[in-house]
Formats: sequence, structure tokens, C-alpha cells
Amino acid sequence: MPSPIVIGTSLAPRDFDLQRGSVDSWRALGFEVVSFNVADELDILRTEFPYLTFVPVERTAQTFVGRPLVFIGDMIRHFIDEGVAVAGLVNADIALRGHQDLRSFLANQARGALVFGHRQDIAEEQADRGTTYEIGFDYFFFDPDIYRDFNLDYRFCFGMPFWDYWLPVCSLLEGLTVKRLDSPIAYHVEHELNWDFTFFNSFGGEFYRSVAAALERNADLAKMDSAAPEETARRHFGLLYFQFLFESIAQDEDGETLRNQVRREAYFTDLAKFALTLSRRVVPGIRLSAEAAE
Repeated sequence: MPSPIVIGTSLAPRDFDLQRGSVDSWRALGFEVVSFNVADELDILRTEFPYLTFVPVERTAQTFVGRPLVFIGDMIRHFIDEGVAVAGLVNADIALRGHQDLRSFLANQARGALVFGHRQDIAEEQADRGTTYEIGFDYFFFDPDIYRDFNLDYRFCFGMPFWDYWLPVCSLLEGLTVKRLDSPIAYHVEHELNWDFTFFNSFGGEFYRSVAAALERNADLAKMDSAAPEETARRHFGLLYFQFLFESIAQDEDGETLRNQVRREAYFTDLAKFALTLSRRVVPGIRLSAEAAE
């Protein structure tokens, strides 16, 4: 029997029917579910979801985003401290679909690795097919132990941009095993986006700093593991890819360009595009199949 996979999310104290549909889809596939929330949200959430485990959090992003959003790093630390074998991070509006062996497949593929993927946008809950949402990632499954020495102190949090780029990109640059799941397993009913672009630049800057730090720590390519040439080649490509981008940004870091809000947003938009291209060209893709799951 495969080890339990614990999916972590952060339920909102509203839109209960939508979130219940997502959570029920995870549980139907055999996943355990925990939600990270502040104390003020727990009473109503426990009433709506009496069968879930809730992890109370005290440290949130309230001071700089105006909402008690949970830090991604704190969620991962919780899984490390609890000794979880395989953990997941999934947005609360994402339903998972698959055969009963999906959990076994993810447990095998995420052993010592990070597995992530895109969602499918669908017009209604029962739709069989959707459109791949290619500008972001909505689910992650991983072995928490690989993040023991990873810098989890950045301010990325659930509900804000760029954390879905930070985790796979910096994992790759730090030499961790990263896999992109190309089979459609995650579904999201389309709705009007509630994006607040006020935070796009601030979290884009956080992503910039996280990748720059990873590049600095891993600049000496000669120290890479020569026993794994395929992984070394991918990591090497990733380093060169981001160095190319950062060199162009750094030239204007103290000048007018980055002080101009429009140009700054354009830079971070380009940075996001580079992260997506990196995930497609460098990260190995895997698919659900009997052969891959063995």
C-alpha cells in the first residue's frame, strides 16, 4: 500500500461549495487533506469542513498584503517537521481527476523529487475537456525531506503570484530533481479573475531575488555531479538561461528603467515567461501510464 499523500491548502472562509467540490475530489482519490488557517477563520471552516484537519498558523502575510495569507515556506516546514513522506500543495479551487492509481503514481514519482503541473480551465464542473492554463502552475507534489536545506524564508504565500514559479525554478537551480506532469489531472472552473496587480511587482521582485541567490550559490558549474550528465545538462541550461536574463536586468537596476513602473512590470512579465519556458524545455515531462507508474 502506498504511503499516504497529504495535500496542503489554505481554505478561504467563503465560497464553500466550490472548495468543497475540490476537497471532495482529492479525498475520493485517497489523499489526506490539511488546511492552514489563522485562528479567526477556524470556527466557520471547521463547521463547513468537519472532516478535515486544520493547522492553526500565527505568522501570516497580513502586514504587507493586508490579508492573513499563509507562507508557502511555513507549509513546507510543517510537512518536514511532521515527517510526511509525500506532500502536496494545491489551490482550493482545483479539482483533481484520475484513476485510483493516481496516488500511487504520484507517490512513486515524487519520491526524492518535486512533481508539478498546469491546470485545465473548464466552462462547467462536469466538463470532460478544458484548455490548459499555461501561464502558471496549480499543483505540486514532493518529498518534503528534499527541502531541509532549501531557503524557505521568502515571502511567497498562497493567493499571491510567483510562488508557483519560485518552487520549481529554484528547486531546479538548486540541483533537486524536478518533473513536470503533462497528463491533465487538475481542473478549474473558469470565473472572473480577482487578481490584484498591486502585488505583481513586489512578488516579482521576490522571485528575482530568490533566483539571483540560487544562481549565486550555484555559479560554479564544475561542482555539479558528473555522475548524472542528463540532470547536469538541464541544470546547466537553466543557469545560463537565467544568467542571460539577469544580466540584462542588472544593467538598469540603478537607473531609470526599473524605477519606471511600466517597465518594471514588463521585466517581471518577461521573467515569468522565462520561468515557463524553462519548465517546458528543461524540466523532464512525465505522463500517467502503467509504464511510468511502475
